[in-house]
Amino acid sequence: MMALIITIPLSILFAVVFIGLFIWSVKSGQLDQIESQKNMIFNRKINRKKGTNHVKNNK
Repeated sequence: MMALIITIPLSILFAVVFIGLFIWSVKSGQLDQIESQKNMIFNRKINRKKGTNHVKNNK
């Protein structure tokens, strides 16, 4: 019984923290370009075959 008294509030706290982090990530725009990121690899391969690499180096 003592284990339930500790684990239930702890699990509720974890759930609230993760929901808060998810809401923060959605509001800050972290999930805006999910669909375009998976196609970026294919675009790089096509550009390398053509000889035009438009990826900028951040040096």
